[in-house]
Amino acid sequence: MGSIFRSKKGNAVLDTAVLLGIAFLFILFAIVSKVVLSDLNADIQADDSMDSQAKEVVSSQNDSFGALFDNGFLMVFVFAWILMLVAGFMSDTHPVFFVVTLIFLIFVFIVASIIGNVYEEIIADESFATAALSFPKSHWVMTHTLQTAIVVGFSLAIVLFAKKGVTG
Repeated sequence: MGSIFRSKKGNAVLDTAVLLGIAFLFILFAIVSKVVLSDLNADIQADDSMDSQAKEVVSSQNDSFGALFDNGFLMVFVFAWILMLVAGFMSDTHPVFFVVTLIFLIFVFIVASIIGNVYEEIIADESFATAALSFPKSHWVMTHTLQTAIVVGFSLAIVLFAKKGVTG
């Protein structure tokens, strides 16, 4: 089992696809959570038996939820991208595979555009559209998924292949 992990080389195609998949799932979770929390907040605010302090706490959490998850999304996305760049730089690869990587990146870009379209279809629903506006940074990344994938994929490919041999 250990030999599988020791033989892993940098892979711009797989890294880009995984980053986009995680980003897509993270923002979907955040949007659905925001819809549920907003509905729960509306129910709590309408309940006369609830204490006013409890109503205030839930309302405050509902208001800050979007900024928390939006900043968390951006932080995780950028941090993962940086880690992938560092891992790619530390991998010893041969530049001849750059062309093969570019060919496979085209397929990742097609999948990225599909992910962007799926995201836009999901937020076309009125309740999800309102929740998506709570996440402006994440919403921008997801509505520009193809451009994001191109930047991430090419930066990983360049870091992976445009270096002199790394000894290690």
